Amino acid sequence: PKSNKINANAARKTIKTIFRKNLFKSSTNQKDERKELLQKRDKRGHTALYMAALLQKDLPVLARYIADSYVELNLSPNEIYGSEGNSLLHIIAGLGDSYAQVLADLLHVNGKNGEKAFDVNRRNNLSLTALHIAATSHSPNKSTLTIAQLLVKNGATIKLQNEEGRTALHLAIQYSCDSVFIKALLQSPHSSSYVNIPDHEGNTPLHICAARNDVLFDKQKEVIMQLITSGASHNTHNRSGKFALSLVAPERKQEVKNLLNRKQSNL
Repeated sequence: PKSNKINANAARKTIKTIFRKNLFKSSTNQKDERKELLQKRDKRGHTALYMAALLQKDLPVLARYIADSYVELNLSPNEIYGSEGNSLLHIIAGLGDSYAQVLADLLHVNGKNGEKAFDVNRRNNLSLTALHIAATSHSPNKSTLTIAQLLVKNGATIKLQNEEGRTALHLAIQYSCDSVFIKALLQSPHSSSYVNIPDHEGNTPLHICAARNDVLFDKQKEVIMQLITSGASHNTHNRSGKFALSLVAPERKQEVKNLLNRKQSNL
């Protein structure tokens, strides 16, 4: 689209200006100019960092260079975009794995004390982290698996809950029920600390999976097995007094019951 071409041209122009300013960065006045340039927003509310990350994804080093400039000038790159209070990481997490290298480069940016410059656990106005966004955005048409893996590797906390009390694990099951994505969330040695976290209705991830009678049965069974293997309890009831098994469709219930009993006897 023409608007995207215009945005890309604007991004390149702004980035070139930043590079030029950075060649002469010794004086106080020059530093002030650079700060102003980095913090300046276009009519859509986008910064140069935003434009470099989203419009120049084939050159991820550009976004990293600008993010490094933030650190050098004691600016925070955890800026907010839009009415939902999303950070750049939230936005990238929802765009899919085609932006994975951009995310990887940004997550390599460290603050002056060695800490991560970007807050991977920052919440937006809906109490969603970037990992929550990745979990809700993953689908057969748009994978966010690599995005999620990068976030977890760089400190994203899986046990954090959104406004409904749901973790990224709850949401991954609710939205895609993809065993590959869920496996990535359960690979942590600390999975037992979040596999049984209930949401505000008392539903654990196993409850959510048991209610996913809309997905292929083999898919549902595989995720149930993953959860049980990671320490999920099927003897926990939600606030309605229902155990996970009671949420399984009648025609599937006996086989799931056998599966749970067999798995329990092997633990």
